[in-house]
Amino acid sequence: MKDSILKIEIAQGNWLVDVFSQTADTGVYDLISPSKETTVRLREEEIYGFKYNITAPNKTAFKLYLDDTVIAEGQVGSEGAVSGRGVI
Repeated sequence: MKDSILKIEIAQGNWLVDVFSQTADTGVYDLISPSKETTVRLREEEIYGFKYNITAPNKTAFKLYLDDTVIAEGQVGSEGAVSGRGVI
């Protein structure tokens, strides 16, 4: 297992970020506002996914990182919310 840092850069808003493996999802969010950083334990031989939900004012920019790698970035739209998913 490897400890990695999951973090978000965002000026304001609320967020939920979940990291899960192909075999299990605990149902517990790993990063919840107002916390901007947490440690996640990942097995190098497994594939992981992530999903996020962010609410913030229109045009608020954000970046999600796993260690020093940007895994998602964007801007909140006029509806005040953005969500997404990806593979780590």
